[in-house]
Amino acid sequence: AILLLLFALAGPRVGSRETTVKRRGADLIFALDASLSMRAEDIRPSRLAKAKRQVSALFDRLDGDRVGIVAFAGDSFLQCPLTLDYGAARMFLEVLDENSVSRQGTNLGAALNTALDAFPEGAAKNQAIILVTDGEDHSGDAVAAAEEAAARQITIYTIGVGSENGEPIPLPGE
Repeated sequence: AILLLLFALAGPRVGSRETTVKRRGADLIFALDASLSMRAEDIRPSRLAKAKRQVSALFDRLDGDRVGIVAFAGDSFLQCPLTLDYGAARMFLEVLDENSVSRQGTNLGAALNTALDAFPEGAAKNQAIILVTDGEDHSGDAVAAAEEAAARQITIYTIGVGSENGEPIPLPGE
């Protein structure tokens, strides 16, 4: 009887209840250059490895912000859609390499357009694209994509990777 009385005093409840949670935070798409030039070792161990480490370190500082990853070179694709699961985003980040994108080159316009498409429609508040690249644009349509981002009130931050002196790109077997 005492055991049942203690159990009753604990107030167990059965069932479930739905609540609406308002998320406060930003939507951040990290567009990471996966071109062959990111193999250069002017930054050890390579430009891409250093960029991935820095983006992962940024994930550690976020709280309540959704993140997504776009991989690009001559083409681009959404590697990881917007998510609050930083562990999943890190897994997608870890598998990203120079072989992730089939066409080589650097197409900043394609990267920006893919990132713009990854944002939900009509939610132009607190959205940003973090473009991590080492090089110049080989396509020429980056300005138009940046203008579209500005029209949608999406901020673009650019992080350059590499040294001023540069370095030859190591190609396996050559």
